[in-house]
Amino acid sequence: MIANEIDEIVVVDAGSQDRTLDLAARFEVRTIRLNANVTIAQARQVGWRRTNGKLILFLDADAYLRANALKRLIEVLNEPDLAVVSCRIACANPKKLLPHFRDVDFQLAYPQDFEHVRVIRCTFDPTICGLFRRDALEAVSGFDVHYRYGEDLEILHKLESMGYRAVTVFDPAVYHNHRENLHDLFMQLYHHGMGRRALISSLGSSFYRRKNPAIFAKRLIQNIRFSELPIYVLYRTFTETAFLMGYIRGQ
Repeated sequence: MIANEIDEIVVVDAGSQDRTLDLAARFEVRTIRLNANVTIAQARQVGWRRTNGKLILFLDADAYLRANALKRLIEVLNEPDLAVVSCRIACANPKKLLPHFRDVDFQLAYPQDFEHVRVIRCTFDPTICGLFRRDALEAVSGFDVHYRYGEDLEILHKLESMGYRAVTVFDPAVYHNHRENLHDLFMQLYHHGMGRRALISSLGSSFYRRKNPAIFAKRLIQNIRFSELPIYVLYRTFTETAFLMGYIRGQ
C-alpha cells in the first residue's frame, strides 16, 4: 500500500489475533478497532466512510498489490460510467499444495482470452480488492451490512443495477495468500456458499452457470500437470462439497 503512494490508509481490525494494530502503528495509518462479531460488510462500510478521497481502494488482510499498481487502476477507471476496477486474483504462496490448486481454480474461472484482452467485464464472482469511485459507493449507500458473506457480490449487483459498469483487469493482479490447510479452506468455501445463497435469494437468479465441458477440459489441461489430475479431482470434490454445504445451510 505504501509503495503505491496512497494518500491515506485506514486499517479496520475486527478482533484479529495477529497483532494487526501493533504492526499498523509503525506507519502513518489510521486504525479502527471493531468488536469481533461485526460482519465483513460492516467493517468495509466503516472503513470507507472514514476516508476523504474520491477513489477508494479495498484490500483484504491476506492480500497485497505490487508497487505502482494503483496508477494502472486509475488509468482504467477514467471513464464516467465505470464504478469499479477489480484486480485479477493471483497466488502469493503457490508452492503450497492447496494454494496451488486454488490458483488453478482462478485461472480456469477467467475467460480464455483475458490475458490478451487485458480488461474484461467483471465475472459473477470478482474480487473486492480493487478501486471504487466514492460517488458510486455513495449512490448505492455502500455495502449492505446485513450480508454476513457475499457482500462483494451484492454491492457489484447494486452498482450495475444503477447503470454503472464494473471491470476486471489482467494487470495488475492482487496477490492473495490462499488457505494452506483443509479446515481453513473448507470454511472459506462454506462461507462463499452461504453468501451465494443469500444473494441468489434476494435476486431470484439461478445457482449454476452453464459451462462448456470441452473448453473447461482444454483449459484444465493447459493449467495443470497430468500427474496432478487425480489430486485435483479430490481437491475439487472437497471444495465443491464445502461450497454446497454452505449453500444449503444458507437456505
